[in-house]
Amino acid sequence: RACPNLVRVGVGNTDKLPASVTDTDYYAFYESPAIQSIDLTETKVKSIGECTFTDCTALASVTVTDGSTSLKIADKTFYGCTALASANIANRTVSIGNYAFCDCTGENFAIVTGSNSRLSSIGENAFQNSALKAFDFAKYPKLDNIPQYAFANTKLQSISVPDNITFIGEGAFFGNGDLTNIDLASNSASISKLLFAGCNLVDATGMTDQTTEVGEYAYYGCNQINKLIIPENVTYIGKYAFGNMSQLAKVTSVNTTAPSLGEAVFS
Repeated sequence: RACPNLVRVGVGNTDKLPASVTDTDYYAFYESPAIQSIDLTETKVKSIGECTFTDCTALASVTVTDGSTSLKIADKTFYGCTALASANIANRTVSIGNYAFCDCTGENFAIVTGSNSRLSSIGENAFQNSALKAFDFAKYPKLDNIPQYAFANTKLQSISVPDNITFIGEGAFFGNGDLTNIDLASNSASISKLLFAGCNLVDATGMTDQTTEVGEYAYYGCNQINKLIIPENVTYIGKYAFGNMSQLAKVTSVNTTAPSLGEAVFS
């Protein structure tokens, strides 16, 4: 752990991991502030272990090659890599662990993927507090779950969730101050707790005719919305769901039967 003078990861004069490497263990290169790039293009590495590159603050790029060998990125693998600009996870990455890219605050941080991605799992808080500006969910047809706080406090500006995603967890997009446009497609039946709290949504709320439930604090602090339409099938609205929406001037419910309300829904 903590290799302050380590500049290269590899053998000889190359910064590529040798082809014989199939796994990296826990904390393998933890807090190695001089490492600037990781190149896995000549390996068949199957897993990058927990905290392998945590707090490698000079790490700017990670490159993985497409291939048939599945790759798992473990919990906190790139946690705190504040200079990370490009993470090429290729088509063979099948899972991204909890907090894997949390606090990757580099201004140009982006996830790059190959064609026919096999990504099927993203962990809780995976991209929380990162500078991620875009994530094209349509590129990940095997992904069916967005867990809690996975994209909280990022720089996402627009999201479109395809039909293959069947669950969106609590606070998945919480605190995204740049988020103005959302499309939840058929995933709008239940708006999870804190889902869009603190976002700067203007017109779109993600609620549709399929929406039956709005969770607690779901839109708390969305203070750019000035009118709100509550769909006809909504039967329950949780406490403070529309609280602290300072510009909200008009609410229209098209349901002939009033939904059940939690505490201080419009506080």
